[in-house]
Amino acid sequence: MVAEVDAMPGGYVCSASFKDALGPGDAVRQVAAGDRAIRKLHSKQQRAFYAAHAPEGLAMDDLSVLGPVNVMKLKFTPKGLSRRLVAELWLYPDGERILELSTKCAPGKGFQVR
Repeated sequence: MVAEVDAMPGGYVCSASFKDALGPGDAVRQVAAGDRAIRKLHSKQQRAFYAAHAPEGLAMDDLSVLGPVNVMKLKFTPKGLSRRLVAELWLYPDGERILELSTKCAPGKGFQVR
């Protein structure tokens, strides 16, 4: 699992991801078409994590598909900075775009790295 804090003018958002690889097949397309339950895309461990941390009354199958979301990603180290950065441009289906600039650091070091 990976946890992160996204800072922006006026506030911040905390989030986490719990990734798993899907096997070959059309599972994502079936879920997007409404022919398969969203929970079927997730491992037993992911479903348990969701059940333990999701808002009360929000079942995994109550969620909806957001996408496709196209992301362009560039990893680089600017001159004069000893830290690698990642720039991501997120292109959402409704035309919204988000540019994210990020770096990694050890837990508890976020304010110093900022």
